[in-house]
Amino acid sequence: HLVMNGTQAVVVYDVVPDPAAETVAVAVAPGGGWRIAGVLGSDLSAEDLAGVVLRSGVVGATARLAATSGPGCSPVWRPAPKTRKTGRSGRGR
Repeated sequence: HLVMNGTQAVVVYDVVPDPAAETVAVAVAPGGGWRIAGVLGSDLSAEDLAGVVLRSGVVGATARLAATSGPGCSPVWRPAPKTRKTGRSGRGR
C-alpha cells in the first residue's frame, strides 16, 4: 500500500513472521531511488495500518511510541549483520 501525505510517501507492507521465531528482523538495502526515514512495526495488517497513516499521519500513527502512560514500547537499535562482499565472479574475496 502506498499512502501519500503531502510530500511524504509511506509504503506499507505485510511482514509475516515465522510463528516459531522469537523476533522479527527487517533489513533495508541501501541505494535505489527511495530515501528511508524509518521502519515501523505493527500488529495491524498493511491495509489497516495504511488507513491509520492516511487518517492520522505518521505522527499520529506512531504517537503511542512516545506515550507518557500505558505500556507503549521501547525500540532497541541493533547493528546490521556483517555480510561478506563478493567479487564479480561471485566468489568471496
